[in-house]
Amino acid sequence: MATPSEINSVQKEALENIVYRLGAMVGFDMGGPINKTAVLVATSLMVQDGSRLMGPVAAAIPIAPLGCALTSTVFSRKLFTKQEQSLGWNAWLLGFMGISESAIPFAVRDTWRTIVANVIGSAVAGALAFGFGVLGHVGAWGSFIIALFGGVTNIDGSYIGILWYAVAIIIGTVVQSIIYTSLLLQNQGLYRSSILMLLNKIGIKTKNKKKKIILIYE
Repeated sequence: MATPSEINSVQKEALENIVYRLGAMVGFDMGGPINKTAVLVATSLMVQDGSRLMGPVAAAIPIAPLGCALTSTVFSRKLFTKQEQSLGWNAWLLGFMGISESAIPFAVRDTWRTIVANVIGSAVAGALAFGFGVLGHVGAWGSFIIALFGGVTNIDGSYIGILWYAVAIIIGTVVQSIIYTSLLLQNQGLYRSSILMLLNKIGIKTKNKKKKIILIYE
């Protein structure tokens, strides 16, 4: 007969295998049926798994709008029109509230690049929240608001989980934005020139040779 520790180990491994998929599903269609399915699974298992899945899923929910907001208003605002930038400011507010549908206009603009960035960023946020031991006590919702009202805790019941929840969201948002920005720059043929400019700004000289970037260290 398996010991309690062995059972817990198996349960944790099973949850680890699920949490990455749920995080990616949350970011895929921004409030659509796949997103809702992932949220429903996490919500329905809150009693059985002690809210272990709801915490990561809650962290994954705002990544798509926040990542698109960060990209369109900060990282790559020059790649967006004034109207699209205003949508980015709206996405900041709605993403803070956990409304992932506010990322849809960006997916309409450039579908697959947006979805790829959303999926990876959301999966990263979910994986980090699970690794940090974040528990989500509010079903079917994920935002900074639930953290402000104590809707997330750490696995030991302490409110340090609020900090780890925020860290997971912030890192996931930055990852989404970096990937989204890179894909947009590559699509417009600006990726190479942007890398050269960044390297020169941080003091690393470069030169082109046979279409390769060669670093020159002094």
